[in-house]
Amino acid sequence: MTMGPSRSTGGLVKGWSMRGWWVGTSLDSVGAIVVLVLASGVVMFLATIVISRVGGARSLASVSAFDFIANVAVGAMVGSVIVSPTIGVVNGLVAVATLFLMRLVLSLLRTRTRLQRAIDDRPRLLMRDGKVLDEGLRAVGLTEIDLHSALRAANVHRYHDVDAIVLEKTGSLTVLHHAQPTAGVEDRLLTGVSGADRT
Repeated sequence: MTMGPSRSTGGLVKGWSMRGWWVGTSLDSVGAIVVLVLASGVVMFLATIVISRVGGARSLASVSAFDFIANVAVGAMVGSVIVSPTIGVVNGLVAVATLFLMRLVLSLLRTRTRLQRAIDDRPRLLMRDGKVLDEGLRAVGLTEIDLHSALRAANVHRYHDVDAIVLEKTGSLTVLHHAQPTAGVEDRLLTGVSGADRT
C-alpha cells in the first residue's frame, strides 16, 4: 500500500515516516529502507519474545507436526516484516499473535483424545531389537538406507545394539540403543508408537 509523500522524521532519512513504518509503505530511499529494516528487526524480535513468554515454553516447543509448522510460519512472517516495507509492523504483529493464538487453541484441543488423533500423527516404529521393520518403512516412505545416518549419528556400531528406532511426530528419528548386550528398551517408552504392539 502506497502512502503517498512521506515526511522525513527530523530530516535525518529521506522518505522515512513513522506511519509508513507501522502500516506499510513503498520506499525509494536506500537510507529509509535500511532504517526500516533495523527498526522492524528490533521490534519484531522483542515482540516475538514477549508473545512467546506469554504463551509459555510450550509455545516454542516442536513436539508435534503442527508445532513445527507454526514455528516455520512465525519465522517466515517475522522475516517478511523485517525485509519488506510494504507489509508494515502492525500487520506483522497481528499475524504473529494470530499464529501463537492458533497454536494455543490447538494445544488445548489436543488434550481431548479424539481430537488429538485427528490433529497428530502417531510416532511409528521402524526398527526393534536389531530388526528393521519393512512394513513401517513402507508406510512412511523411507528405506533401510535412510536409517543408517540416524544410526551413525547415535554412534551405533551394529544392528543388534539397537533397541528401537522411532519416527517421531516432528519427522525426526529417535534411536534407542544399548551399550550392554543385556540392556533393552522399556515398553512404556514405545507407548502410542504405531507398530510397537506387533513386535
